[in-house]
Amino acid sequence: MSATVISPETTTVSTALTVNGTQRSLQELFPNLFETLVDEDTGEETLEPKIVYIEGRPKIYRFDGKTGRFNLDGKEDLGTDFTFQPFAWRLFNGGLFDRKESTQWVEFFFLDADLCVSTIMFNNTSAINFKEAREKIVYQRKKFEDLKFVLKAEKKDYEITLPDGKTQKGNYFAATFQFEEGDLAFRKLGRDVARAYNVYGAVTLQNTVTTFLSDWFPKHLIYGLPLVEPPKEEAASEPIAVVEPIPVEEVQTFFKSSSKKSSRK
Repeated sequence: MSATVISPETTTVSTALTVNGTQRSLQELFPNLFETLVDEDTGEETLEPKIVYIEGRPKIYRFDGKTGRFNLDGKEDLGTDFTFQPFAWRLFNGGLFDRKESTQWVEFFFLDADLCVSTIMFNNTSAINFKEAREKIVYQRKKFEDLKFVLKAEKKDYEITLPDGKTQKGNYFAATFQFEEGDLAFRKLGRDVARAYNVYGAVTLQNTVTTFLSDWFPKHLIYGLPLVEPPKEEAASEPIAVVEPIPVEEVQTFFKSSSKKSSRK
């Protein structure tokens, strides 16, 4: 299978899809993804997306194999445990973040507590741990979309022989995977997000080789299947901040702000 190359230039998500040759709004197709907001000053009601997502640029969570701690974009420490309910995931090989050798990776996409489309990635031992856990789930006839992932950091020791014959000892941390029954409402929300939007990481699709895709991953991005072009939108007027890559995990995050004062109805 050849490597996939995706342009890093992406835009915000579309507001409509073409169904049987007819453009239909996402509000009509996926009402579960929208909510009514009421302006506190004027009382005006507007229908707004519940979900925050910039195509190809999901919110970044990371696992640091040196410390065994999870974090939000390398800034906010989240401890040694992490729980999420993914709606899509991908196994792939690649030399990301200037690594010289190609390694195994797994990336997950999920909605966090703020309903932001988010991602977290693992490689090497952590990725192997997931592959082994996946086999157990498959043979139990369970679907990953129905499960909540409970991750914990596990300390590992290593001993290697250096080129000069000396022995080097050390340790690192890998993520272990346990599963619980997931939340049905979150499953339905994740399903609609996967159907309404192209959820992926633009950085991780560049020059990597996919080995397995979950059912709700946008497969046309990997296999080159035809995709109906969504209606064009004007370029976003607000600035988007970019964090340059650093070699730990997935590495870009974007922040979206709104000046409109409103409350949920």
